Amino acid sequence: MLRCKDIYGHRDEKPKDDTQKRIELKRNESFYLNGKNIMFKVVNRGLFWQTSGCTTSKAADILGVNLIKNMNMNAVRSSHYLPDKHFLEICNILGLSVIDELTGWQ
Repeated sequence: MLRCKDIYGHRDEKPKDDTQKRIELKRNESFYLNGKNIMFKVVNRGLFWQTSGCTTSKAADILGVNLIKNMNMNAVRSSHYLPDKHFLEICNILGLSVIDELTGWQ
């Protein structure tokens, strides 16, 4: 179960498959993940691979996530593209936060 509470005390609970994460945003402070203060170091991810263009594979995603982790980043922004399920699973396993954006404004 993923439990979220905003700065006003409103709670939201959603089923979570395999891991539990506690996310807090504290007023006039910062972002907390599982009780630990996090400063995001974010890189933007464009969905393009040199040998396959805009199509990626699980192997390419593993290489990409490892590259991001090796650059000492702890988060990735998905940038206009919905992330694949396997990309999210790899990020979860390797400890990389994903910042997903709204893909439309309508």
